[in-house]
Amino acid sequence: MIVGALLGVVAAGIFTLLSPSTEDFEPSSVFGFFSVLLVLPGLGLGAVAALVIDRQSVRRARTAVVESLPESDDDTSAH
Repeated sequence: MIVGALLGVVAAGIFTLLSPSTEDFEPSSVFGFFSVLLVLPGLGLGAVAALVIDRQSVRRARTAVVESLPESDDDTSAH
C-alpha cells in the first residue's frame, strides 16, 4: 500500500511538472492538489495488489506434519 501511495506522489510530481504554469496557482498548491487526488487511488491499487499477492501465496502454501521422536537412552553416537 505504501508503494501505491508513493507512486501516487510521483505521478503528482510528474503532473505538476507537465502542467502549464499560471499566475493563479503556485506549483506547490498544484502539487498538493494532485497529491491528494492521486494518493488515495494509489493506496487502493496497492491494497488490491497486496490482496492478490496474498491470495497467490495462500494457494502455494503447503501443510507440514511434524511428529516428535522419543529420545533413546542409547548413547551410541560419537561426541
